[in-house]
Amino acid sequence: MKKTILIMILLSVVSAAIATERLVPSQYSAIQTAINAADNGDTVIAEAGTYNENIDFMGKAITVRSSNPGNFDTVKNTIIDGRQKDCCVVFFTGESSNSVLEGFTLTNGGGMNVDYSYNNGRVSGQAGGGVLCLNSSPTIRYCNITGNGQSVSSVGGRGGGTTSTTIYCGGGIALIGDCQAIIDNCFITNNQADYGPGIIIRSYTPEQAASMISNCTIANNWSQLRTPAYEIDCCDTKPVIYNTIVWSGNHRSLQIIDPLLVTYSCVREAYISEDNYYEFAEPFDLAGTGGNINQNPLFVLSVLDSEKGDYHLLPDSACINAGDPDFAEIAKLDIDGQSRVLGGRIDIGADEVMPEIHVTKPAGGEVWTSGSTHEIQWSGRAGGAVDILLSTNGGADWQTIEKSIPDTGGKMCALPETVDSNNCLVSVVPGIPDPGVICMESGVFTIRPYSPGVAVESKWKSLGGDFTRTGLSDSNGPESGCIKWQFETTRAVSASVTVGVDNRVYIPCEDGKLYALDPNGLLIWSYDANSPLISSPTIGPDGSVYVGGLNGRLYAIDINGNLSWTHGTEGFVYSSPAVSADGKIYVGSQDGVLYALDRDGSELWSFETKGPGEVLRGSIFASPAIGSDETVYIAGLYDPNLYALNPIDGSIKWICNFESRGWPFASPVIADDGTIYQTLLYDTNLYAIEPQSGSIIWSADLADPGSGWFDPNYAQEFSEADGWSEPVLGPDGTIYVSFDDPYLRAVDPTGEIQWATRLGDMGGFTLTISNNGNIYAACDDGNLYVINLDGEEIARFQSDSWLNFPVIADNILIVADSKDNSLLVTYENNKVYAISPECSEDQVPDLYWPADLNSDGAINVTDMTLLATYWLN
Repeated sequence: MKKTILIMILLSVVSAAIATERLVPSQYSAIQTAINAADNGDTVIAEAGTYNENIDFMGKAITVRSSNPGNFDTVKNTIIDGRQKDCCVVFFTGESSNSVLEGFTLTNGGGMNVDYSYNNGRVSGQAGGGVLCLNSSPTIRYCNITGNGQSVSSVGGRGGGTTSTTIYCGGGIALIGDCQAIIDNCFITNNQADYGPGIIIRSYTPEQAASMISNCTIANNWSQLRTPAYEIDCCDTKPVIYNTIVWSGNHRSLQIIDPLLVTYSCVREAYISEDNYYEFAEPFDLAGTGGNINQNPLFVLSVLDSEKGDYHLLPDSACINAGDPDFAEIAKLDIDGQSRVLGGRIDIGADEVMPEIHVTKPAGGEVWTSGSTHEIQWSGRAGGAVDILLSTNGGADWQTIEKSIPDTGGKMCALPETVDSNNCLVSVVPGIPDPGVICMESGVFTIRPYSPGVAVESKWKSLGGDFTRTGLSDSNGPESGCIKWQFETTRAVSASVTVGVDNRVYIPCEDGKLYALDPNGLLIWSYDANSPLISSPTIGPDGSVYVGGLNGRLYAIDINGNLSWTHGTEGFVYSSPAVSADGKIYVGSQDGVLYALDRDGSELWSFETKGPGEVLRGSIFASPAIGSDETVYIAGLYDPNLYALNPIDGSIKWICNFESRGWPFASPVIADDGTIYQTLLYDTNLYAIEPQSGSIIWSADLADPGSGWFDPNYAQEFSEADGWSEPVLGPDGTIYVSFDDPYLRAVDPTGEIQWATRLGDMGGFTLTISNNGNIYAACDDGNLYVINLDGEEIARFQSDSWLNFPVIADNILIVADSKDNSLLVTYENNKVYAISPECSEDQVPDLYWPADLNSDGAINVTDMTLLATYWLN
């Protein structure tokens, strides 16, 4: 007996001693050549490269691996390319778990023809694009199985050629028959097949088809069939699915017999079926059972492209620290060769993410005020409670401003009362110190003291004059006049100017600067935001100026041109802010959110408008309006609604739905009686809305070709008329409306058109109205038209480029205490003009009735002489 045992020991030693590593391509030109030469126990090692071949393990208990299976770059670059002719790898000679495939990318596998019958059906066709197991039970680990499932076949007839078709089943892996395969730590993505494009499992004896699929990421495998397809299709079999992501693209995720076999996995849609009849499969919510979840795993890049997709997890993924809490295989690694447990608990899927907390707000560059309140935001998770720390000296010292709070990704925090530093940082750290968590602090930002200024009076506070947005001035504009001054900038002025304390003129410019001019057009100061300013400035009760930029920031600038604070949004700020009587600031952003801020920049509340989907959110271009009861009115582009919001908390008072599905671009306008007027894109109606309920009082189609107000060929010339600019309201309540056509309409408060006047050949008027009822229409054709109450043109100012946003304010363009009813108009080509009704003796009027140049009410030889002199000069 002892002799026999000794012989067995010696044989095992000899066997171990002669196990061989067979190197490809240094010793063998191809992987299959090395396999052919291998004996049980050997290891075939392939260097990085592309191997255009189809591999058969030939029943051997060997390991075939890349040179470094623990390095995903090596895995990606060690490629078995099936050339769409056959499976990349086949196991059909009864292989066991000792047959190991490790660390390869398998792609372009075309499958193998299989004919196999089972209880309720039959596999008949090409199967197993990446891997085919037929009555075999290998181990497949650390592999990237992607881009398989297209099979090329020859075409007969004249010219020959080939054709490519989608294989029948198992685009990534097909397990057919009695298989107990182990599939571990693999990416199985972007494969295709009619059935089971990720993995298909079929067996005549379900109890013997008990493969283990663990720690895998199976996603975006797809089928072109209308019949329901599944990422993993394992009806009539009993695989164990553990700690695995199964996330479908255009179809269902999983079909299985027994949901209890799925644990600690992330599955989008599961269906239970006891047979192979797809129509009888019943949906089953795995979330909450067996530790499973169904939240979006948040891949780095999830696309239907095998070369571009990246199925590692983002730091905010719900799969992080969501796997089996009892997982204890400390030595086990993920697909990148990292420890399988990095954050106290294993992650779901093939990728283990190093725990990371990254502060995303403040992002860096903000200016906040001491004592103000802001939301601190962070991405990633610590796996427990967190603390929020503040440094005012670049990270040398830290103070805790929030302790042991839930790790939710955001928290409103009050800043300390006495801070004055431009070297501030915020960090979010685990409440219980954990050196295994990477903590990335915010960018550097500023906290400075703030105190509001004294109350001042402004003439034209914001877009439309004030926060009702009516465009009505309290003074009479000039009916003829000369350029008093003009101010040139290096870039376009594409938003309205405003007029503040002491009749200062504030000009937002796309060169990134806000210019403050005195009433004579002389520069007092400028503030450089280093980002194009595209919103009309708004002037607060203390003379502070609020203006938005293309970089998504709102700037608060004091009366002396110093920056008080900033507020960041996630989209550009085109909307002109509104300011309530008590100093609250409301501003909309292209991110679809209306932000309510206190005068020190503290965040009070926010309201998000809607859109038709994730791509088109309710981007806000309209400026908020404020009613007499402080109700805030706002509308978002792509969201066919007007919202009335409670100023205290942003809750909805009512919603007015525009059933035409038009898009609100222009701001709502509020009449003295509270009626709200709104125009839309893709809708030629003007809407009048009741302020208490939000119901539509009336709507009037202002571009009806059959109304008699327009030229006979109106419908052909202007097939689409949109409301891009705000209506204006006259002293008598008449509403003046411009669409994207050359007509100006006057509409009475009952919705009846009073007149429509054609002005030139282009549309796109921006409007204002003087106290005596004259309408000023700036147009893309380079003209500013002055129209009287009867719809007659009485004056015109001409330039050689677009004109925008006329503003009328008294006492702003002349010396001290006189009034000259002057006019401001912005010029797209870097200029702002100030036009006064007074001209010197040698000046030819720049604003005039086109023929009455000397403004004497008559057209005569004198006018012609002046015109000729003007032309000659």
